[in-house]
Amino acid sequence: MKIRNGFVSNSSSSSFLIYGACIEIGGEELERWKDSLTTDELKELEEGIDGEGDWYISEIFNNQPQRKEDLLDMTSAGEYDEDNVYVGCSWDTIGDEETGNQFKERIRNKIHEIFGDNVEVSTYEEAWS
Repeated sequence: MKIRNGFVSNSSSSSFLIYGACIEIGGEELERWKDSLTTDELKELEEGIDGEGDWYISEIFNNQPQRKEDLLDMTSAGEYDEDNVYVGCSWDTIGDEETGNQFKERIRNKIHEIFGDNVEVSTYEEAWS
């Protein structure tokens, strides 16, 4: 039998670091966003959730053209956190001429516009393996 005394990693992991918000699935903030969807988007969302799970919410959000140009991304933690989705921007998307405070203000304003003023915006760092 061979024994290894160093770091060994065979596992799959997922992680992210964003400035944004943690939105509860089924909460009033997500319902506010759903109210802004077109009939076709809402139908696609409902079919996706029924067939694929709640992570499909992030697929609809990320495919909306107006969201892409605003540089907001939504991700789902899948089996690790089935109750929430995370929306915001990675810290590496700060513009060349943008300060950290300007970056935060831009993201905070866009999140409040989409999900309402009661959403807490902060840095979120998550990792699962």
